[in-house]
Amino acid sequence: MVKYLVALFVLFVLTIVAQAQSGQPKSEIGGHVSISRQYQLYSGTSFDSTGTQIGVGARYTFNFTPALAAEGEVTMYPQKQRQKLFGLFGIKAGKRTERVGYFFKLRPGFFNHEDPISCVAAT
Repeated sequence: MVKYLVALFVLFVLTIVAQAQSGQPKSEIGGHVSISRQYQLYSGTSFDSTGTQIGVGARYTFNFTPALAAEGEVTMYPQKQRQKLFGLFGIKAGKRTERVGYFFKLRPGFFNHEDPISCVAAT
């Protein structure tokens, strides 16, 4: 767990350095923490929460132009019993203004986990 906290701290420091740059950066890197709640399906009609899991991940964006970018994101949920890996990769398109940007993302992905009966809903 300590190595994950150190990795998050390093990503946080890199993000602060990236914010000090002027203009549109060609590439962006960032870290994130994800919280998801796992549900178990019973009798085909009812769901019951089986727990909340915390994951850590990283995101990389390569900006072709200010309006078009390629983006990838990977999240790992490092639990002892059921380790999960979640990834999204695709394109981001939109418009940037001086203060805010509006974007559309098309990112298919994968979800790898060791428990084939359950499903996860991000919260």
